[in-house]
Amino acid sequence: MVEESKVAAGPLTLTSGKEDIATVNGLVITPQAVGTTTITITSAANELYNEGTVTFTLTVLAPEAKDEAPKDENIITIFTDKNLNHNEDGLDWTASIDANSFETESPSRGVQFGAGKGKFTLTSNAQNVIQVILSMSTNDGSNTVAVNVGGNDFTTGDGVVTYTLPQSNDQTIIFEGAGSGTITISVNDVNRSVYFKSIEVKTHVDAPTVKLSTSGYASYCSAYPLDFSDADGFAAYYVSGVDGETVTFTKITGAIAGGVPFILYGTPEYVCELQYAEEAGETFESNMLVGTLAPTYVTKEENDVTNYGLSNGNFHKINDGVVPAHKAYLQVPNDVNTAALRIVFADGETTAIEAVESAAKNDGVYYNIAGQRVQTPTSGIYIVNGKKVLVK
Repeated sequence: MVEESKVAAGPLTLTSGKEDIATVNGLVITPQAVGTTTITITSAANELYNEGTVTFTLTVLAPEAKDEAPKDENIITIFTDKNLNHNEDGLDWTASIDANSFETESPSRGVQFGAGKGKFTLTSNAQNVIQVILSMSTNDGSNTVAVNVGGNDFTTGDGVVTYTLPQSNDQTIIFEGAGSGTITISVNDVNRSVYFKSIEVKTHVDAPTVKLSTSGYASYCSAYPLDFSDADGFAAYYVSGVDGETVTFTKITGAIAGGVPFILYGTPEYVCELQYAEEAGETFESNMLVGTLAPTYVTKEENDVTNYGLSNGNFHKINDGVVPAHKAYLQVPNDVNTAALRIVFADGETTAIEAVESAAKNDGVYYNIAGQRVQTPTSGIYIVNGKKVLVK
């Protein structure tokens, strides 16, 4: 008879080749940026086996761009029994205590909580929440209710965070705020019944705002279509070509598709209010910009191109690392081989600062950062004799 041998396998160790792309904590791998990394799994030696190592390639993918603007939603959960089953379109809710019953009298008051069990919570999840509307009934006027979404307290129209429920068989309480993630409805039940008939969650996604840098530029890439037909106080451009050390900007005047990278230009530190387009527009096949919809690991050179990032009104070679989400960078063929690229505008309306500097440098004339001559400068940054000056 052979005695069975029970020998535990050696512990496993995981490591990531590029922690910018994915980190490892124990046996848990957490993506950090779009890109590819090598994960190495090492098994320690034991009484039966030698140390072993195996590797695999992990690729973190970017989210896909959208074909249309995000829509407002009204998600209404109508409970159908005390197990919190609900209508087809409702959210799944979890209760911290079991429901006592389901009130089926006409009109139905819904799911009953409390009745001797004390405080309880209902939780669910949703993104971009702006309102939580509770349809409730109570048989005591001393219960309270509060709503928190993603760590943000919502309030009633009077600015109340914790609302005292009146004794009523038919009441609607509206909580407003802004948050994404876990929705928590907290009821401080004083051992009296509280009924939930429905919970309505309203969601809304605002178009993004982008603040221009002190040089008047910013790069951006939206997952959703945008419309620049009515851009106010700024303009959007794509890169239509690179000739020598010159980058040509071509103005965008209408709608673009989601995922199209672009450059914004205007008054320094101006806050650009972007507008969603109802459906996808232009994609600009000649656009030399690359956009990011999630943090993305980028190297200085890849394949036959060099990557440049926008800084202080010029494009400069970037270092290996992560480009944040919703940014744009420029890919240029390696044969350009220059540390910085200057910008010119194809529409003829504006001229880059570099062009001003190369013109009459000692004429004493004031130019704004768009290269336009200014007769009476007010406070701000100007170019005089080829140098930036601050007028207070």
